[in-house]
Amino acid sequence: MEPAPARPDIRRDLVAILPRLRRFALALCRDESRVDTLVTRACEDAVLKSSAWRGDVPLEVRLFTGLRLLARKDAQKRKAGEQGTRARPNVTHNRPTSRLIIDTLPNDSAAVFLLCAVEGLGYRDAAAIMGTTEDTIAKSMFTARRALSALATNTKERRA
Repeated sequence: MEPAPARPDIRRDLVAILPRLRRFALALCRDESRVDTLVTRACEDAVLKSSAWRGDVPLEVRLFTGLRLLARKDAQKRKAGEQGTRARPNVTHNRPTSRLIIDTLPNDSAAVFLLCAVEGLGYRDAAAIMGTTEDTIAKSMFTARRALSALATNTKERRA
């Protein structure tokens, strides 16, 4: 009888995925003060549960899904008043940044757009992460694209 193959240590892979997780957390909760806490908790959960991971689902899908679930629980706790709420500072900027543009997208459209357009995931993986159907992902992408195309730009077209 052969011994079971050793499970890979996912901590090294987590380090490579951290910037992507942080960006996704920011798209989900839109509150920079909560992002690092959510990402840390998602990584801790992943490391603790890694011994049960069979490798049937890509690590990034598992992490994004766990992060989404943590963000949803955190939002529910805040909404219920279990934690103090913080008002977002009202900051005006001269030109739009990618962070401000993402904030203009409605509801989950920002997270879906980030998963599909930025991270390059397919609708099937995005649906698994967001806990919904591929049709819902397609509708969210349409909503995001429409909202982004409606944004006014401050650039002038130059003609030769």
